[in-house]
Amino acid sequence: MAVNKTDPRVIKTRNSLRKALVYLMRRDKIENISVQKITETANITRGTFYLHYRDKQDFIESAMKDILDDFFAQVMVDSENFGLSKERTVQAISLQKAFQYIENNADIFDVLLNEADCKK
Repeated sequence: MAVNKTDPRVIKTRNSLRKALVYLMRRDKIENISVQKITETANITRGTFYLHYRDKQDFIESAMKDILDDFFAQVMVDSENFGLSKERTVQAISLQKAFQYIENNADIFDVLLNEADCKK
């Protein structure tokens, strides 16, 4: 069975866009951030943006989903490691991994958690 890998250029573009969004959200309300500002900050063309996303809302929803998916992929552990159940595997959150992930991605969590407080 073939593994469906995402093109590294796509990953790089999406990461650049997410970083640009976080950077801009530190400075302005989300409703004041345009696709133009995002693409200029990410150093990509608007055409490239629209190859990946329908509009700003689609991009924001996709970015938030990717952040949450990545978070849970990194912090979930199988319960078999703890001897909780021999019959079936149950997943649990590793608080150590969760805090490490949050520390490694502090800029994202800072913006998400403080977004309402720090805008004019």
